[in-house]
Parts: sequence; C-alpha cells; structure tokens
Amino acid sequence: MSKSVLEEGLIYDAVYASLFTYDRCTNAIQAFCEAWCPTTNTLLTSIGELTITLWDLHVIGGLPIIGDAYDESIPGTSELLNTSADRLFHLCKYLFHAYHHLFPKAGDKRVLRVHAWVKFWFRKASKYTMPPVRTEKKRTSRAKATHNPSGAIPKFGGWSNSMRVPFHVLKVPTEYEEEVYLAAFLSCWLCAFVLPHEGPRVIRPETFRVACMLARGKHVCLAVPVLASVYHGLNRISNAPAPDQVRTCFPVHYVYGWLTSYFDTHFKNEIQSTTPLMISYSGEGGARSLEKRSAHKRIFQGDVSAWVCSTHRRIKEYSFFDGKNPPEAELALFRSLRSNYLVLRYRDHCIAEPYTPHRFSRQFGYFQAYASGFLEMRNRSVTLAAGFQLWLQFEHGMSQAEAVFPTPPTIPAKYFSLEYKEWWSQVHGNYLENHVGDLIRICDLAVDDVITPSDPVTLVSKKKRAPDTEAKSLPQKKAMLAAPRAEVLIEDAEKEMSPVKVSENQVLEKQSSDEKNWKHLRKPRLGPLKVSFIIL
Repeated sequence: MSKSVLEEGLIYDAVYASLFTYDRCTNAIQAFCEAWCPTTNTLLTSIGELTITLWDLHVIGGLPIIGDAYDESIPGTSELLNTSADRLFHLCKYLFHAYHHLFPKAGDKRVLRVHAWVKFWFRKASKYTMPPVRTEKKRTSRAKATHNPSGAIPKFGGWSNSMRVPFHVLKVPTEYEEEVYLAAFLSCWLCAFVLPHEGPRVIRPETFRVACMLARGKHVCLAVPVLASVYHGLNRISNAPAPDQVRTCFPVHYVYGWLTSYFDTHFKNEIQSTTPLMISYSGEGGARSLEKRSAHKRIFQGDVSAWVCSTHRRIKEYSFFDGKNPPEAELALFRSLRSNYLVLRYRDHCIAEPYTPHRFSRQFGYFQAYASGFLEMRNRSVTLAAGFQLWLQFEHGMSQAEAVFPTPPTIPAKYFSLEYKEWWSQVHGNYLENHVGDLIRICDLAVDDVITPSDPVTLVSKKKRAPDTEAKSLPQKKAMLAAPRAEVLIEDAEKEMSPVKVSENQVLEKQSSDEKNWKHLRKPRLGPLKVSFIIL
C-alpha cells in the first residue's frame, strides 16, 4: 500500500534515493563554491554559466516540480481538535501527540532528535550496522568492500504486536494506523534528507502537515523549496568572510549528484536503477580522488562531461500548449524553463531565490544567446505575503500560451552565439584558469600568513625566510590577485567595459557593475577560502 501511495504522490523515486549514502569529493566541492556567483545563482566557468536547475532535481533526485506549495506551518488547535475536520488534520493530531509524548524525554530539551523519533515508531531490529567513520582515500576505482545499503526493500510481513505499541500509546484507530505510520516516516524523511534546516538529526513539527498530505497521496512541489535551500546555503558560504567558519545546513547531497552528473566526480556503481540518477553514483567510496589542481581546472574551465544529462529526451520537435490539464511531465519542464523566484518558508522565515534559465539555456539543449540581465533582489528574505505572491506567480498556468521545444543539439557546449562568446570573454575572462596553481597555493597557506596585494602581487609571509629568498610574484596582468580570498580585482582604469559590436546598427550598452564577474566586485576578506563539510 505504501508504495502505491508514494507513487501516487510522485515521490517514490525521491524516497528511494534516501535509502543510500552519498560521498563527497572535497576538492570538487571547494572549487564549486569558489566559482559560485550568489548574484545570479550560477556557476561561472570559462565557457559560460551553469547551475542546478529544477529539472535537474527532478531527474537527478526524483523531486516533483508539480504540486501544492510546500508550507511548513502548524495547524490551529481548533482544526486539530475538530472531530468533523478533514482526515488530514486527524493524522496530524496523532503526530503531535507522539511529539509531545517524546519531547519531555529528550536529552536536549530544545529539540527532538531523529533517533528518538525512529526508536519510538520503528520496533524491529535494525537492518544495517553502524559503519565506521569515513576517510577520504585516493582511489582509481570504486571500493569493493563497503558498508553501502543494498537498496533492497523486503516484503512487508504484517503488523506484529511490538509494531503496534506506538498505536496503543497514542490511541490511534485501526483505520488510521497505516497512514499515521507512513506520515511519521515521511516527516522524518523531510527533516533528515530533503530539507534539513536545523540539522539532519532534528524533527520539526512544522513538517507534520506536509507529511500527512504526502501520506494521503497528494502532490506537493518539493523541487522548488529544495533548490531554494541549496541556493541559500551556497550563497551563505560564498558571501562569508571566512567560509570555513560558516554553519549552514542544506541538502548538499543533491549538489554531489549534480556534480557527478555534469563533471564526472564519482564512480558509477552496479545498482540497476535508471531513476533517479543520483542512485547510480551513491555509496561509500564513490567519490573520485581529484587533486586540487585537477578539480579546479575541471570546474573553472567548464569541463562538462554531459551538458544534457538530465534534459528531457526528444527525438523530434514538439509543441506544448499551456491549457487545462496538460501532461504533468511537459508542465514540469515548462515551469523549469521560466524565470521566476523560488520560495522557501520554514518557521517565521521566508526566502526567495532568483532563478533565471535564460543564462544557462544550453543545459536544456537550447541555443545560448546574449545573457544579460538577472532577477535582482538584494534582500532575499521576504514577508509571508510576498512569498505567497511569488509562489502564485511560479505556478501560474492556463495562460493559453504555446511553446515549441526543438530537438537538442549534438554538441550543446558549442551551441552559442558569437555575441555571447564576446560578451562572456569580457565579463569573465580566463584569469582563474590561467592561475589556478597560484589560487591553490594561496588557499594552502597557513592561517598566520599575511598576504599583501601589490602591483604585481607579492606574497609575504610572517615566517622567517632566508636572506636570499625572494618573494614570488604572479605575472603582470590587467587584473591583480587579491590574496585574502583568492579573488580577482580590476584596477580602476579597467573597470569600464568596451561595447561589444553585435551588428552594424546595434551596439550593446556598456556592462553595468552588476554584470561584471561578481568576484571583481567583492571586498577583500580575511583568511583563505577553505570549505569544510561534516559527514553526519
């Protein structure tokens, strides 16, 4: 029964993906964060912009794009206690009973941990033993002996007396048992895997309402809040003066899945599953051993192994009409192609992250033309009313518009205009790629080293040097390297960009300061960039 309900709610693949573990490639993640632009929510490479798209999360992670808004909120007391209320609120009531039953017994009085929640609901022996602490090792192939979950789902053998204990404690009627049990699992899944706002080991009662909706087979849009959370987490790291000191929690395993799908950072496993894609690269020992130089070059140069790895496969051109009740797959692709704001609400917070597909159209198999302009919102924390309006704008449908989807090109990487190439060479350049070795060396300096920019840049250390040792300098360039965060600064005389000629009668305007490479505008920061992640 549970499988049919999950399939009806379009989340079976997403739930199945949570049965596995996902390794990180530290050097690739560090290079990814260094090339991330918080202004446009895109990855800046020498061949153009890329990003994690809504369609990527749908194909790689199995997350649905179509459905009701994801809204973390607690129903009112009158709704929970109303005997004639919707069945949804009856399910919520028993989850809140369980939460308040366990909360006084929690060791940490401020939160309820996932371990206590699972221990209360799951009364059978654990299928897997606790694996040892992982360490990153140099590998040329995937490890053979691992503690990876098999992904096998045993056949349900019925409810035993011990499994019914939670229902007796909470006085759950027999007709509600299966739905309450599934809702309890899905609330844990949302908190630990999909949207771990406060850490993957904390149960949030605000998720109970959404979990009950999913347990009843209702469609809920999960791709939008997850992508907003990923963008928000990456931007916090990118904007921080000391990124290695940032404490932020977001579903980074979706970033791992995206990196290996586009940049081949993991080994493929032997699991016979085509969806979602991230399962094919799951498991302990899955990450490749990329050296820092290799990882930085792969990201900075845009060495993409598959531009259209998640693109909707089409063998011929077809049309989509945005009318009443269109096919869900086509509607999901249509929405993932529209510029919009991605809204995420949790507790009293509401954030809106800009999403501009015209800047990375090659990922969808389309021609990349001039990509000037972006959705600007300096303060991405919005009111609940504004967030609701942005959500209505995202799901707006039945516009009676018709879209034509052409077949993807053979080589999407080269599918761009000459004007775009000239524009991108001016706003981005190749300085990071040309001096990737210097960037790595600077990031590896000790914390007590003082890096002073000059013209040309000279690295000066507090440590005593031999009298005949000269400070090593970078080559003379138009842009100089600001060592505190390995950023590129442009001298005042070079800040104005020259117009790019498009045709005899059309000349693009000068690029505004917001259109230039975001790294040119950042203020010097203290400490080198070292992004660290903790495996939980």
